[in-house]
Amino acid sequence: MQFKQRLMIVLLMSAIVLVGCAPTTSIVGTQENSQATATGNAAQPPRNITLEFWNFADFATGPGGELVQQFIDEYEAANPGVTVELVGKPDTEIEAGVIAGASAGELPDVFANAYNSGYAVSNAGAVKDVSEWWDALPEDYRSQFSLAAVEALQRDGKMYGVPYTLYSTVLYRNLTVLREAGIDPDAEIKDWDDWMSQMQKVSEAGYTALPNYTLDGWLVLHYLGGVEGVQNGVENGKWTVTTEQLAKAYAFLKSARQYGTDISPFDASATDLFITDKLAFYSMGPWANPTFAEAAANNALDYDYVLIPGETANHAGGVHGGEFLAITPGPHAEEAFKFAAFLADKTQMTRFAAALGRANFNAAAMADPTVAENPLIKLTGESAAQGMNDAAYFVPFPLSIRQPLSNYAIEAVEGRMSVEEAANGAIKEINDILASD
Repeated sequence: MQFKQRLMIVLLMSAIVLVGCAPTTSIVGTQENSQATATGNAAQPPRNITLEFWNFADFATGPGGELVQQFIDEYEAANPGVTVELVGKPDTEIEAGVIAGASAGELPDVFANAYNSGYAVSNAGAVKDVSEWWDALPEDYRSQFSLAAVEALQRDGKMYGVPYTLYSTVLYRNLTVLREAGIDPDAEIKDWDDWMSQMQKVSEAGYTALPNYTLDGWLVLHYLGGVEGVQNGVENGKWTVTTEQLAKAYAFLKSARQYGTDISPFDASATDLFITDKLAFYSMGPWANPTFAEAAANNALDYDYVLIPGETANHAGGVHGGEFLAITPGPHAEEAFKFAAFLADKTQMTRFAAALGRANFNAAAMADPTVAENPLIKLTGESAAQGMNDAAYFVPFPLSIRQPLSNYAIEAVEGRMSVEEAANGAIKEINDILASD
């Protein structure tokens, strides 16, 4: 059943962007209804509650942080006596912090968390079961969300939070570099072979095609996701990716390496190369776009974004995942849940998507006219329907499996192993990790 849920989330991620199948009625979006939902009784005595909210760094600073703080201000105005303190942290620090805090009894009240680390934080005791409160919400609220996103949070009769945001990687293209290399940007990149031909032209024109995508296992998934039929899951205690599938991804990365650079796409110098018309292609999530959009607004960059090409013309590459709002055990857990439900409601998520160009799991928000035609959100949905999940969700699936995925990619690309030997080695180590977890 868990594997089927993982398949469902792949198939339905695009539907939440492209299809408005959920009701648009909201009970949490207005101040009046938020107050009624959050307090249940306007005659209750004054409260003095402070909620600590750990959010992803890009949603706690800059335009994203300003918007989330606006939502917080609205919630506080509708709920006198409740204060929400926004704390921005990288996702890895959030995960490590709540796992450590669970044993020490020092936790935020609510935190944003990736589905791919949901098992780790819930298994550590950092996440409260909110099924009672979720089930008590009206059907027209609960049905706003992607069914797959909700089901992925449910396991063994428990529910581990409220669906929040999602991402999928896309390919950013420097159009100036492409034109200088004699490539028509309007011509679609059909598949890996076609893309490799373009990379060769870019290199021959004196430019760099691609950063080094072997330096991290998550980066390898951008291209492993381009292999048709691949699924990131666990069956019978083993990784569902086959040696043949992984070898294809390693072979592509090895071919692309001759036209690329040693620099990781995580390195700021890679984005600098892209902005200064030295790098042709850069695959990354939607969080990269604000930097490029700012450069374009200053006439310093001419770029676009497309699906990451796959092995065949029938299947795009890329990796996608989602995030949820988790509630921690504590004296203010119910109030924290009400705040999370407010934040994830259509009214907030519509404004969130329209302002930031970032997709989320509220299907009603994604179908809103102010959101549905956003080109990056539309492309995120198309990409999320293909590619691969960034992990198996809410089952034992340590993200440490990404290390052998990267280690053996480097061995294959540097020629110390054949792509088949490297794929065999990586899968053996990954299965060993799964067996020991």
